[in-house]
Amino acid sequence: MAMKVRFYRELWDHPTTRCPAIYRNDVVEQEAYTVLFHPGEDLPGFNGCRLALGQIEPCERYLRVVYLDVAPDPAGM
Repeated sequence: MAMKVRFYRELWDHPTTRCPAIYRNDVVEQEAYTVLFHPGEDLPGFNGCRLALGQIEPCERYLRVVYLDVAPDPAGM
């Protein structure tokens, strides 16, 4: 079963420009995917979300990915 990932978008310098929030933190999508698929730790978060903590490569920075684990929509299958 495939995982569906959507990145939160936030307003940037221009009021009509919305970019994924990860870009503001110098993180690319592939790094976020890596931590989601292979977290070092997976912890409960706040308001029903979860926190995936991990590194892309050994001796690199740690990333914290906040995600919401939702059940697939039976009507959308």
